[in-house]
Amino acid sequence: MNQEDREPQEQDADSKSKSAPPPVLAADTRESEKHARGSTGQCQKSAPLYQIARWDRFKEWASKITIAEAGMLLLTLVIAGSSIIYTIYAHRQWKVMSGQLSETQRARHAADKSFAETLCQMQAQTTAQQQAAQSSRQALRANIDSLHQIQRAFMNYEGLSIGRRLVDRGTNRVTAWQFLIKWENTGSTPARAMVGRSSFQPTVSPLPRGFNFPDLGIVDEGPGVLAPKGTATTTLTVPTGTLNAVKEGKLHLYMWGWTSYRDAFRGTPPRLTEYCIEVTQFIASGDLSDPSIQYNLIPATCAEHNCYDEDCPDYESRIR
Repeated sequence: MNQEDREPQEQDADSKSKSAPPPVLAADTRESEKHARGSTGQCQKSAPLYQIARWDRFKEWASKITIAEAGMLLLTLVIAGSSIIYTIYAHRQWKVMSGQLSETQRARHAADKSFAETLCQMQAQTTAQQQAAQSSRQALRANIDSLHQIQRAFMNYEGLSIGRRLVDRGTNRVTAWQFLIKWENTGSTPARAMVGRSSFQPTVSPLPRGFNFPDLGIVDEGPGVLAPKGTATTTLTVPTGTLNAVKEGKLHLYMWGWTSYRDAFRGTPPRLTEYCIEVTQFIASGDLSDPSIQYNLIPATCAEHNCYDEDCPDYESRIR
């Protein structure tokens, strides 16, 4: 056979061998189990080799990176490390600050409590001091008032007496009687700026309750000064006919008056003394116009208009 004839035959044989199914190889079961156990052991022993392969791949990757990539990686690692360090530091600082905040809050609460207690104590002390100061002021005021009451000028009505009898020289008869109203400053300091008025009035009936005691007299004791324990008099002139009617019980004779003054102490209010008397008995042996007649005078205090200072109902009007 020549070469040309062998080539078609070889091609037919190749095509047949490709189209025929592969032969099935018979395997021994024991060999298969042994092979399986061997494969499992090999896998268990190949784990470190796998890790070594990863390390090789990493070295291969590291050998291929550029300087820029290495710098970027290093910078990233530095930033990551810095972030971790800062996070740890910040966490510690936060813990420290949290502790300090707690201590600060406790200290603030303690300070607030201490301040509140101190404030309460100060308020209590202030109240006590104010009360003590008020008590001291009251005691001082009481002492001053007591001193004023002891040392102040004090004008008193001291009584009624007969002065001169006015005689008509032509008839040698007594036409009027002068009555002397005695005042005395019983205080220890002078009475200053004294002003007063005295009046008299005969009436058929006794003075009614609530009588206003008007100023009827013409005597006006102008501003004056009366020394401590000093005396002064006010004169009232009463006609003899009026006195005869009083002696016979036909008339009532009333005399009243007042004096306002200042004491020696600065800031004290004006002072006032008022009096009222009734000549209840005028005892004589004959007619009161006789210059030689003997007599006896008995006055009595009125039910009203005998008072001092603010106790007088007309105090405000008298001190103006």
